Amino acid sequence: HYEHQNNTNFYTINLQTPGFIRRSLYNIKENNEVSNQFYFKWRPGPPDYTGNPLDFAIDARGKGFFVVQLPHGLGYTRDGRCRIDHQGHLVLVSGNYPLLGENGRIVLENDRITVTSSGLIYNDNGDVVDRLKVIVFKSSDDMRRSLGTPNGVIFFADFPIDIVEGTEYYRIRQRWIETPNTLRSYDSKWAKHTYESTVNTGHTINKSYRTAASLAAP
Repeated sequence: HYEHQNNTNFYTINLQTPGFIRRSLYNIKENNEVSNQFYFKWRPGPPDYTGNPLDFAIDARGKGFFVVQLPHGLGYTRDGRCRIDHQGHLVLVSGNYPLLGENGRIVLENDRITVTSSGLIYNDNGDVVDRLKVIVFKSSDDMRRSLGTPNGVIFFADFPIDIVEGTEYYRIRQRWIETPNTLRSYDSKWAKHTYESTVNTGHTINKSYRTAASLAAP
């Protein structure tokens, strides 16, 4: 019950975090012991129009991610809020990690760009700069087994995972972002009430033990 309540708190405080993917869990009973099994709900969050030319969203049926350069490897995210840093690199607003294109780091002179649904980036002169690098994983089951995350926004692959290649598997929306998929549901109240009932029961049992001990004392 504690894990259910803690998980509910985690996705509740991320109700306004773009690209956040909700983690849920279920109970497993083995040999009269109950443990938790966590899993991510990969469904996409609702899109939101921002009007910012450096904001991007992916439509890939919940299996597509932008690729970012992390200090120790590659990361995958649906948080497409970007800006141009002092070196002219396109980076995420959150964390300042470079958003990668097919040719590596994307360098822009200004934000007067046009991005097509296939991810091609055109500058204000009409020249192609690069194409946004998008990863579309083949199986949600493989995603569940292989992808890990410290924050629910940027993921990394613990094990090799199959992908599908081709622009027909995704669509990029410029000036849009993907909002979190943390819609409140009935299980939020269930977890809270169950956790509180369990804690209160524990307090009652402890109080009974203390009372019994005091009555038994000489």
